[in-house]
Amino acid sequence: MTYINKDTASKERNIRIKHVLLAIRELNQMGEINDKTRDLVAFIAINLSEIYNGIDASVVAWEKRGYWVKADKYRMDWMWTKNISDKLTKALSNDNFADVIASLPVIFSKLETTTLAKSAKLPDEYVGAYVLLKKAGQG
Repeated sequence: MTYINKDTASKERNIRIKHVLLAIRELNQMGEINDKTRDLVAFIAINLSEIYNGIDASVVAWEKRGYWVKADKYRMDWMWTKNISDKLTKALSNDNFADVIASLPVIFSKLETTTLAKSAKLPDEYVGAYVLLKKAGQG
């Protein structure tokens, strides 16, 4: 009997992309900087970091077949997730929301091909993300 893993890196990445977009949607509706704002930005940073961490799992099959150039291009195409995650984390630790605001259109432009249902809701996982980021020593 063959076991098929349905929890692929691609599926995980797509879920995280939607979470990022939902958090950006929520941030766009906020008028002030508060604990919820910090949690949302931290949630975005954590998800982008996890997307970056899952890239190697996505290219394993290509590398097994010797498609090194394709695998490296894919890694380079997603390198921005680490860069933006690091930028958001640093901005949060310095309370620099100008950098956060400047990063949001960049994120959105990279992920704009993903569509969200109007009824899609942000998961409650974002609550406490700021504390989680700080405990991880990243913020």
